Amino acid sequence: MKNDALSKAMRGRMMLAIVLSAMLVCGIPMIPVGFIYVTPVGIIGIIFTVCGFYGCPVAWTTFGSLASYRGVCSMIEEDGIYSVREIAATLGTNEKKVKQQVAYLVSNRFLRGYTFDGVDKITPVGAAATTGKTAEAALTGKCPNCGATLTEEDGKLHCRWCGGVFPLRK
Repeated sequence: MKNDALSKAMRGRMMLAIVLSAMLVCGIPMIPVGFIYVTPVGIIGIIFTVCGFYGCPVAWTTFGSLASYRGVCSMIEEDGIYSVREIAATLGTNEKKVKQQVAYLVSNRFLRGYTFDGVDKITPVGAAATTGKTAEAALTGKCPNCGATLTEEDGKLHCRWCGGVFPLRK
């Protein structure tokens, strides 16, 4: 999967879910053992159990919901499919769900360099939309899409804000 922001968010949520699961599992035996031998361990066991009991399902649910966006994101970024109708047909889901997922990905900046019209069309605003803007980007060092400062990587100018990629012209 190409999307680093989505992967990072998924890793963070998975780590939180694993920690909360471990807290639940460790907290349960800590309660009786702690109150028999060392009272503070019993209190910590209660805290671990409560945090794990209530936090574990929420953490795993948020991780799972982010994982469901991965397919839509990869179809747009890697396969170049820019139609909600085509994505829904390929994934075997309804268009309404795909619209919600694309809107979430764009608004939460997991899908950078794309705009969504809210109906069917996903439009790349980075490399695919740079025909007349490359000279301006090379001269000013500013992204013509959003105005952010461009950085040079791999012989190209990259915008870290909107995801635009421009050829480096000297």
